[in-house]
Amino acid sequence: MQTVRDRNFQTEQPVVPSIRWLWAQNLALRQRAVTEIQLVEGEVKRQRGALAIGTTRETIQRLKQRLRWKAYWRFPNLIKAPDADPKYEEERDRKKNAATQVPNDEELSVPMLFGAELYGPAEIDRLYADLKRLGWDTPRFRSTLPNVIQWIRDQRLYGSEGHFNVGIVVRKTDKRFLHPSYLLELPEEFDYLTVTIYQLSASLTCVLVGMALTEQSASWYNDELAKLRKTKSVRNPKDRFISILGADHQKRRSIEEARERYRGLVTNWFKRELPGFFSNEAGVSRLPTAEVITTIRQHMFAPPNEFVRDEWRRMIWDRGYRRIWTDSGCPGLQLAIGELEDEARHHSVIGFRTSDVADSDLQHFGGRTKYALLTFCYERIEGVLVHYACTAFLQEASRTLKLSREQLFAKKGRKEILVVLERISDFFRASTGNPAVATDLLKNKPLISYKHHCNGFVGSSLFANDKDLDLAEVLHSRVRHLAEEFIEDEEATRQQFDQLSSILSTKESIRTQRRMEVITVIALVVALASLVAALPPITAWAKSIESLRSAIVKM
Repeated sequence: MQTVRDRNFQTEQPVVPSIRWLWAQNLALRQRAVTEIQLVEGEVKRQRGALAIGTTRETIQRLKQRLRWKAYWRFPNLIKAPDADPKYEEERDRKKNAATQVPNDEELSVPMLFGAELYGPAEIDRLYADLKRLGWDTPRFRSTLPNVIQWIRDQRLYGSEGHFNVGIVVRKTDKRFLHPSYLLELPEEFDYLTVTIYQLSASLTCVLVGMALTEQSASWYNDELAKLRKTKSVRNPKDRFISILGADHQKRRSIEEARERYRGLVTNWFKRELPGFFSNEAGVSRLPTAEVITTIRQHMFAPPNEFVRDEWRRMIWDRGYRRIWTDSGCPGLQLAIGELEDEARHHSVIGFRTSDVADSDLQHFGGRTKYALLTFCYERIEGVLVHYACTAFLQEASRTLKLSREQLFAKKGRKEILVVLERISDFFRASTGNPAVATDLLKNKPLISYKHHCNGFVGSSLFANDKDLDLAEVLHSRVRHLAEEFIEDEEATRQQFDQLSSILSTKESIRTQRRMEVITVIALVVALASLVAALPPITAWAKSIESLRSAIVKM
């Protein structure tokens, strides 16, 4: 408020502002407030607009990324992943392809496969019939020995061990051999067969077949390693993820698939021609098989306690610090047995560096030829494969025993009694003769038998201070251990099944008696109802009684 000084009284008096002045001041303040509010609102709108623009850009970017990932999921090999580096992948594939190819001065081949089928008391009659069907029951050209069926029967009846050389089996059109043993239609992958029958005990016969492959089939490993691979993506719709496979991963997979193809050639041939203990199994066959991998410069396996350094060798066999058995008479002949898993757990891999075989060892086979080298390998390795098949037999028999027991006790309920009894009967039928085989291998198979057939193969111990192991002693100890376990387990299981069968049979008899009692009661009720239905009406009973009484009085 303004003031003025009064000249008469020397005092200051307040000046009252006019209404117009106050109105002007109020109007100015309102205009200033409106202006400030408009400025604030404009700033807010500007910031909101910028934020909206930024949000829209982020949304579009996220949408693009999402659409790209969806397109990559649908077409993983046509559209690269958002975080992929094509140049890095190309360079890595180039290096891996070069490292995994077989060197030019090396020759990699799989010229022969092996299969060892066993025949116990339950399978021996089928073996006789199949040998007769194949025509192998007739003696060979100018042979004075008995036929193979008669020889097997004599060996089993008198409890002798030994082996019978069936010989070479070729196609009818094959004229390379002067006097082949037998003729047979072979798969296109096979060149010829070499067959030997071993009598391992009085109750167990083994047929070992060496299957020589054609040049084209023998080069499956080499062909897969020679292919130039590119990194690719494999979609897994079930688990909703994409696997990125480099060139080395693809080659490793292709080698495993080729190995399964090799095993399939052997298992399918035995299922078709000579089915036995392993080939009669339902589903995947666990037949003991083997493959021979030949090289000329490098060993297939690494030295003891060392890793394989070459990439191409690791593609074929990479099992780390595993025991490798080496032939002391031929260091280039090496063996890896029991190193795989699942259906291929009884598959063996034989590494054979042919340059380690002296020319003098091949002279009586006709010189350094493919046939001579394969025959040399066959004779050195056949005893090992046959006796290793004994361990596979005991393992699979024990597995079948445990599996039957688990499946049996998984069945519950009153309606399953007959099913359980039928399964017990199937078990006793299927396992007939297996305890006898295990007993023969335990008591009638001395160490000298293993020494005779498996002599020369030694393996380095996994510990530096231990002595080398003898494969014959290891197989002998392993067979005895598995046979003892199987006999004890089979006896306990058989007693358990007998008790269970008795209990179930008693329960079923009681239930049958109860059902017969119910049926008897029902029959009595039906008979009584029939009697009542046959009686005359009640109104006629008085006349019948009166006539009966009159008859009695007259008497």
